[in-house]
Amino acid sequence: MTLGQEHIFALQEQKRGAVVVTGHLGFWQIAPILMQRKSYPPLTMAMAEEPNQGTAEWERQFREKFKIVYTTRSPFATLELANVLRRGELVGMQMDRFAGGPHLMLPFCGKPAPF
Repeated sequence: MTLGQEHIFALQEQKRGAVVVTGHLGFWQIAPILMQRKSYPPLTMAMAEEPNQGTAEWERQFREKFKIVYTTRSPFATLELANVLRRGELVGMQMDRFAGGPHLMLPFCGKPAPF
């Protein structure tokens, strides 16, 4: 059993959703596949829209396979994410990507980084 997964399974039994934290270091692309194999609830990623057009086009292949809500696209994105949680599903949030605005400087790989 993966450390902490009992908390997700307990929420699943209660039909409650949860927010899970993920890094922007590539995990969000494979997390839905790995979690589906373990019978976790569906995962919807909440993330900022990619400003680089080349990278955005590369991401398009993942958007076709996974559920992604771009929080920078619409002020109503939070309503969509709230509905995900009400259905007892999971919302993944990237916590290591600074997209501007309020942030904290925290140590990351030995250097201060904005979160």
